[in-house]
Amino acid sequence: MLSTSKPKKYPKIKWLLQNNYFSSFILLAVIFSVASILIEVFVDLNTSLSLQLNLANDVITFVLIFELILRWFTSPSNKIFLLKNWIEILAVLPLLRIFRFGRLIYVFRLLRLFSLGTILQRKLGAIATALQSRFLEYGLLLGLMGFAILFGTIGFAQFEAGAGLMEPSEAFWKSLFSLFSGEYADYPQTLGGKFILFVLLLFEMTFFAMLTGTISAVMIEKMKETGMHKIKDASDFKNHIVICGFNPKVNILVREFSIDPIRKDSEIIIISPKANIENLRSQNIKTDMVMIMPEDYTHIEVLKRAGIKTASLAIVLSEADNNRSTHDMDARTILAALTIERMNSAIHTCAEINHPEYIDHLKMGGVDDIVIEGDVSGKLLARMGSSHGILPFFEDVLSNQSGNTMHFHEVPNDLIGKSMEEALLWFSKNKLGIAVAVKPKNKELLVNPAGYFFSEGDSVLTIIDVGQIPKES
Repeated sequence: MLSTSKPKKYPKIKWLLQNNYFSSFILLAVIFSVASILIEVFVDLNTSLSLQLNLANDVITFVLIFELILRWFTSPSNKIFLLKNWIEILAVLPLLRIFRFGRLIYVFRLLRLFSLGTILQRKLGAIATALQSRFLEYGLLLGLMGFAILFGTIGFAQFEAGAGLMEPSEAFWKSLFSLFSGEYADYPQTLGGKFILFVLLLFEMTFFAMLTGTISAVMIEKMKETGMHKIKDASDFKNHIVICGFNPKVNILVREFSIDPIRKDSEIIIISPKANIENLRSQNIKTDMVMIMPEDYTHIEVLKRAGIKTASLAIVLSEADNNRSTHDMDARTILAALTIERMNSAIHTCAEINHPEYIDHLKMGGVDDIVIEGDVSGKLLARMGSSHGILPFFEDVLSNQSGNTMHFHEVPNDLIGKSMEEALLWFSKNKLGIAVAVKPKNKELLVNPAGYFFSEGDSVLTIIDVGQIPKES
């Protein structure tokens, strides 16, 4: 059944988080924080400079906490927020005095290395694609190795300074050789140094290597899924868009939704084994809000995990396959569309089929809008043949990209009881476009209905300049 979609909460915050300048600023802040650890360990600072560096670190931590709060506001749920940002949360704990365990504060701050990796993954997704995702695998392995060496370097420099190490730079070589050889030239004299060596030796043990390999494999797979925008569970999402099936129309759908005033902040879940994010990226389409579930959309469990019960819009496309006839394709479309309506009767469902004889089945099941494959384009070609030069009109009004578009307005109180002719003058006078049709509540759309008088609950369809669409819509 038809459902009115509400705008996504906090659109300005989402815009800020996706802004390249803001992302670059956060990236530089994390890099500075990691670099400051090395400065504190390897550079002999006087009291004044040390206090200034600590103050700068506190300011950066406040900035990172502020960014985490913004991400929490825009996250679909607390569960998703914690799963995505638990490392960043641990990395900002040193700001609280209860977590300042002397030199162990560096252990928490070193977690910002992983924060740095997360940010770089978001920023360098294009490079990962160019290298066929090997960038993710090698980058993760090198990053983990670098973390272990840096962990050992700072640990030895802090705990063994003056107790076996003459120079802080020696800590790096001690850490490197301990990691790769499993031995330490001079046995650590402090408890902290022994702990650091113990951790490094664990990397050398076969069992720990197997455990590390397992964890690394999981992390690599997760990072690859993130880089390819794959998702297994979207049940916590709300007011999102679900597209079942994959064909060339997906490019148009995603592009149009990304610039639609109402839908641009909604997540888009594409369910299909054929779905490929690279296909969208190759068309220069923004994929920030797009996620893919490479599964069969006719399965109820898959639709549940796609969050169909809390979605605002579902579009079921006719997905071609070498082994399926057009009737088989329609059967899958009907099965998916009717299942979706059964699971969420309030959702707005659109379906694409090949044979018009199935329209009644879909309408009886509550499907809101049904499109026959090739029907609209065929009629458009016929109009072009009989009315030369009409194509630019349809290209203009069928897109939100620029120029004019079609937009529904709730009938204003001033027009209740008034005629369609009076509505034409009212909308023109108020610069809200040209009224061309009306949709009575729970009824079919009426195009240019002469003599129609408006009632409460009606919606008026207008042709309006994209820039004049009311913000509250």
